[in-house]
Amino acid sequence: MIYLYVWLMGLMDRARGDGFNLINRTVEKLTYGWIVAALVGYPLHWLTPLIVGTFAVGASFGWGSVIAPALGHPSNTYERWQIGPLKKNVWLAAVARGVLWGLPTLPLTYFDQRIASITVAYTIAFPLALVLTKVLPDKLDLWAAQEYLRGWLAGLIILFLVYYL
Repeated sequence: MIYLYVWLMGLMDRARGDGFNLINRTVEKLTYGWIVAALVGYPLHWLTPLIVGTFAVGASFGWGSVIAPALGHPSNTYERWQIGPLKKNVWLAAVARGVLWGLPTLPLTYFDQRIASITVAYTIAFPLALVLTKVLPDKLDLWAAQEYLRGWLAGLIILFLVYYL
């Protein structure tokens, strides 16, 4: 079942972006958060809604002003959290955006340290997905590819940290 969660993370990362428009972005972020909670070990627990909610808050940061330049599309707009060096270095900003995705879940590590794997996973997966996407053929939808990759990479990292480390 845990491998199914990893696979679903790629799909839900794309869905919560501009991908499928299954229902609406809020429901898609909450669904994505539930999958993350389940992968961490809390599919049905009193911590589940806390993980889901805090993850959904983190996944709400940004609208692509970091991703577009990383994929080679110039942008003169910045996210409201991009200050100082985060405006000048797109890769540092990608790492910061990954941190922002997991940061709201960190207080929950008081109850279980495995929850920290969420922040670690997105801190790594965000820039790594962009790097890997840059080597794909341009004829692909690179924006979609990096969303799928980010979800799958984050899922694999969480899987490794929670179940194999």
